[in-house]
Amino acid sequence: MHVLALGSEVTKDRPIKAVWGSDDYALFRDQQGECHVLADMCAHRRAPLSQGKITPEGLIECPYHGWRYDGATGACLKIPNLADTSPPPAYRVRAFTAIEQDGFVWAQLSADDELPEISPLAGLAGEIDAEGSHLFACPAAVFLEALTAVPGACLTIPGIEIIDDHGLGDPQIVEGIWCADFAARPKRRRNPGSAEVSDFRYSLRLQTEGSIARVRLYEKFACIGELVCAIVPHGANLTRLIWRQCNVAQPQQSHAIRPRRYLDPAPLAASPRFSNNGLSNGSFSQIFESPVYA
Repeated sequence: MHVLALGSEVTKDRPIKAVWGSDDYALFRDQQGECHVLADMCAHRRAPLSQGKITPEGLIECPYHGWRYDGATGACLKIPNLADTSPPPAYRVRAFTAIEQDGFVWAQLSADDELPEISPLAGLAGEIDAEGSHLFACPAAVFLEALTAVPGACLTIPGIEIIDDHGLGDPQIVEGIWCADFAARPKRRRNPGSAEVSDFRYSLRLQTEGSIARVRLYEKFACIGELVCAIVPHGANLTRLIWRQCNVAQPQQSHAIRPRRYLDPAPLAASPRFSNNGLSNGSFSQIFESPVYA
């Protein structure tokens, strides 16, 4: 399963376009509020369905000649110039199984018979404080490697500094979930040559499975903030990050983990993995080569 959008982005008012890799999808809700995912291409003249509209019956209508499609099956149910005649059964677009969970819209983008499980990293521990999505000007595999190697280049936490070069132990892989811990500390002015604090008050735990990542901020052993994000390849050279964030602690104690608007070049330049040749070894690129991860 892959995340294509936030559930809040998909409405009954109009379709939206979503991208995974080089493929485009049209997402919309019918009158019962169920979310549907279709290939974003009319069977007639290949016009993008995402630029059409949703009819009172809950069908998606092509903007070019008004062909109307059922979201669950992709079948064309109405063609204006055929009057009351039913369109031939062969007139259809590809429909994909869609599931909403934890505020994300997931879709099965392969032809596998069995529906893969949704990543266990998707759930959030507290009430949602913010959500959003934006584009990064780098391939998805590069973004994922930057996140796992230099999280300070990808994330920002008010009042907290992530120490990218201070890992708390070696990364671990348990039941397919990659996990690493990084030291963190309150941001403060430090005099040149001053001693660094070795016992860090904060720590950052980063977990990834496929294209899903979860980040938790801990104060000692108490989780005080959490971010879940989907790393979506948007064409060959862009990454769309779709994220939801919550504060677990009391408001006066919490620190919001948010994605940066762009990769911060300073931490990347300081990292041996990125300072020489950009993506160091492509170790995460295979995640995006298969249409569905298990």
